[in-house]
Amino acid sequence: MRAVFASRNRHKAEQVARLLPDVELVLLDEVAPGLELKEPFDTFEENALAKARTVAAHTSMPAIADDSGLEVDALSGAPGVLSARYAGEDATDDDNNRKLVEQLRGVPEDRRTCRYRCAAVLVMPDGRELVAEGTCEGRVVLDGRGNLGFGYDPHVVPEGETRTMGEIPLEEKLRFSHRGRAFRGLAEKMRILETSAQAEHLQVERTRATLDESDVQTGPFRQFELWMREALERESGEPNAMTLATATRDGRPSARMVLLRWFDERGFVFFTNYESRKGRELAENPQAALVLYWGSLQRQVCITGRVARLTTEDSKTYFDSRPRGSRLGAWASHQSQIIGSRAELDERLRALEDRYPDDDIPLPPFWGGFRLVPDTIEFWQGRPNRLHDRLRFTRTEEGWILERLSP
Repeated sequence: MRAVFASRNRHKAEQVARLLPDVELVLLDEVAPGLELKEPFDTFEENALAKARTVAAHTSMPAIADDSGLEVDALSGAPGVLSARYAGEDATDDDNNRKLVEQLRGVPEDRRTCRYRCAAVLVMPDGRELVAEGTCEGRVVLDGRGNLGFGYDPHVVPEGETRTMGEIPLEEKLRFSHRGRAFRGLAEKMRILETSAQAEHLQVERTRATLDESDVQTGPFRQFELWMREALERESGEPNAMTLATATRDGRPSARMVLLRWFDERGFVFFTNYESRKGRELAENPQAALVLYWGSLQRQVCITGRVARLTTEDSKTYFDSRPRGSRLGAWASHQSQIIGSRAELDERLRALEDRYPDDDIPLPPFWGGFRLVPDTIEFWQGRPNRLHDRLRFTRTEEGWILERLSP
């Protein structure tokens, strides 16, 4: 899609371009240099829609816009929609930050809680509209730090962090920021919108979809790679989500959703707390089953096999790639154990933030990866009248054999 970004803020345009890689973003000055955009409303959503509607009507092109700001609890939600002009219509970022600090001087740090809020919208020339919202909780610090952001970033420390938004690099910030969350939500809705325009065609394709022995890739892993790639392109949400079923030594089963982190011909990898229920059951009975289901494609893959822990080195490599908050969370949570209150968990996290003030957080000895080494991999393709196609690969000493199962 080619769309106009309804803003003249190039910092913001840079972020949005990264968050919407499938959109060819056209800057407003390239198509409507003299167009005036107003933000007259009391909510971020209304202001974003007003700007996008103006641009879509003027250019006859899809228009993307956002409105965002800082809400400070001690100031009853101010500056809110006035964030960009908190100190006046022609205020600079420095002007706004000075006023914010003056308003909060004397307010205890634990009462300087705040949140960034962003509404991201798409307006189509035919009148269709999409809206998504994102928030990022944090607190205001009076001494500004960092120059990697704009607006109030030097004075806002996001939840779970010790650095200000002005000290956090853009790529890292976009993973959790209000704008990152809003535009990722908008991107998902845009994918659904694009798909809905082809819904009737897709329904026909579903009823015609088949899984024939002659079409299957050589070996189950190549077939799985093909299906996973198609799921990533067409399935909303998290296509790598899968049910993991385990059992105790005496066969009492349990199941839950986990995320497939990677796979290769050695097996399928997921991560967890080794002392969780699934971790304990896998220690007692290292057999498991996985199911991945992709509803829009009417497909599922059922996998069974033996499970083994990853090496500490492999677990550490993945752990170090996770966001800081997720790494601290792995230490804070005694997964599957009874806990007295949410406050107890929050207190553990605060203690860990003090213990590890920088990014050097070690791998917990009780946390890491498992690899399921498959014995069987079954590919299931939905067909009309519940006469589905089911092809199963089974591992033998000579290699994989392929068999068709009755639906």
